[in-house]
Amino acid sequence: MSTLQAIIRYEPAVYADAVQYLIVDRPFGSRIYRAVYTNDPGEVLAVKVVPAHVISYRKPHNIRNEAAILSKLSHPNIVYLRSAFYDSEKELYELHLAMIELPLDTLLDHPYFSSHSLPDGLHISTPNPFPAILPELLHSSVVRSLAYQLISGTEYIHSLQVAHRDINPGNILLTTTGILKLVDFGVAWDPSISPFSIVGEESVEVEQSKESLDDMCAQIATGHYRAPELMYTPKHYNACATDLWSLGITLSTLFTPLRLQTDEQEEEEDNATSSSETSEDIPILKVEPYIFPRKPDGVPPHATWRRDPIFDASRGEIALLWSIFKVLGTPTKETWPDFPGHQEGAGIQFIQAPRQDIAKLMPHLPPADPNPLNLIEALLAYPPSKRLSASKARVHSWFMAGEPLLLPTDYSLEPAEGTQTTNKLQGFTLTQILHYLVDVEHSRFLDTTHPRSEWD
Repeated sequence: MSTLQAIIRYEPAVYADAVQYLIVDRPFGSRIYRAVYTNDPGEVLAVKVVPAHVISYRKPHNIRNEAAILSKLSHPNIVYLRSAFYDSEKELYELHLAMIELPLDTLLDHPYFSSHSLPDGLHISTPNPFPAILPELLHSSVVRSLAYQLISGTEYIHSLQVAHRDINPGNILLTTTGILKLVDFGVAWDPSISPFSIVGEESVEVEQSKESLDDMCAQIATGHYRAPELMYTPKHYNACATDLWSLGITLSTLFTPLRLQTDEQEEEEDNATSSSETSEDIPILKVEPYIFPRKPDGVPPHATWRRDPIFDASRGEIALLWSIFKVLGTPTKETWPDFPGHQEGAGIQFIQAPRQDIAKLMPHLPPADPNPLNLIEALLAYPPSKRLSASKARVHSWFMAGEPLLLPTDYSLEPAEGTQTTNKLQGFTLTQILHYLVDVEHSRFLDTTHPRSEWD
């Protein structure tokens, strides 16, 4: 039986670098990619495939721009682009990327990825191999490592004036050793981008990107992770600042509650109307680390754990704005002088809601360490110009003080000056911890240590 647990087919194909590939169709994160095994032993690539006609109407999605941006990036926390190719016969663009198979949201949804012990009566099939490590220490060590790496990658692209514009857990992958990779630059912004030629399109008339500084696309970022200014469809905005907001929301998700989700529960919630959306001053109640269905009896075996977002975009943009305002407070002339909602003709007007304690929505925050909350709040500042830059976030006291920062054994980036680091937590590497947290027997980690014959 193949370790890949996927249908493998041989397809003789010669790509940009004239290498024969074994191609495998399989899930890759939330998308369908193709896993590619080259003639180079141990090398595994993922191929992102986009039809040529898509780039002409799915603004700002543009695989040519993505290839141009990735070709100039080189950082351990950014996915590596090996090559780009245009198949003129099939009219397909292909990006050949390093193969990394574990999305961050797979880790987030695991009930052991928590600073709390499992509730009574909740059993996980995989025994805990680290009984001597307290859940709070295990969780905080991994979270600090992932946060530091994500911020490092964001700092790097921002230093080149590149904005990702879709930072969220689904676009963050982890290698088997625990190196975090920011992927999917399909809507990335680079004001200095120049025409980029992809191998194979020499005889094709290519339409260049139409997005410009005075006509930027606001339909970027994913659901819960969208910055509030984007909901007002501005023609110009600070793209890096929208990244910082998405970064703050992503970091908050490392601490939000885990919810046991059933199909029946999802249907009930979709049909429900929250009274808090129309109430003027309802205080936020502290949420529990684990949230169970209202009727716990008879929970079907296919029920799954899902990490709650701190803000809710499931009912549209207006509801997302209100879910932000009722926690961080409705913007005023003092808290956000240039808030688009203050302008005449801005549309819907929101009632004035006071700022609430956002920590109540993050039950997995370490009780004795205020630093992660401080960092998240600094990234979620209302005025885009006031959001903490990625370069300052990387030297935040959360990473500079306390226990040494746990990093992967093969992490090549030099830490910020004054940052103490380690490759082991009480004798265990990040690799060992992650394999446990995602239940290695059922994870989507790709084992590339087997001889090639075992893939056949």
